Amino acid sequence: MSPDRQPKSPQAVVRYLRTVLMRNPLTEAKDIVYRREVALGIRKRNEADAAEAQQSDQERLAQRNQIKERLDRIRDEFWTTSPDELFAAISAIDVARFPELKLAHDRISHMVSIHGQFEAIHGLKGKCMNFWNTLRRVLISPPSQAGQVKTRYLQRFRHSDDFVRAQKTARMIRKRHPLIYNLETDWIDEICKHR
Repeated sequence: MSPDRQPKSPQAVVRYLRTVLMRNPLTEAKDIVYRREVALGIRKRNEADAAEAQQSDQERLAQRNQIKERLDRIRDEFWTTSPDELFAAISAIDVARFPELKLAHDRISHMVSIHGQFEAIHGLKGKCMNFWNTLRRVLISPPSQAGQVKTRYLQRFRHSDDFVRAQKTARMIRKRHPLIYNLETDWIDEICKHR
């Protein structure tokens, strides 16, 4: 290591990683390379660049938060909003600069495209409403919340009076509605196989 390149503090390394890992390499490669060069001491960071980078980070974070709020609003209103309105709302969101939000965006977009299947299942008689409502909550929730909901359901499921009806409903979804089944394959299979 040359004398002018001092090791970075752990906080500086974390700050650098947090900033760079939020970048989309397809659209922000120049900024990623610049930040790496500054972090490694290859390039000196001048005040104008620093101010511009800080403003860019703040604008990016504000835009990311705005997109996240819009996705959350669509989740909150998903089951009470028409498919056309949902399609317009999700189509208006550009997540190209935010790869960490793309998965959520794509899942919601896919769910909008198969909205008619949800309506068909909702109208069926004899389904287990507890399982159906839980599945709907799982499908629209962010992954961390969905995991918690699935775990709680499986813990209660073993002792549920709806055990047989829930399995019948899960099997029916697996057989007749593969596009919905494919969204939660492992969880639905676990319910179907449970004895």
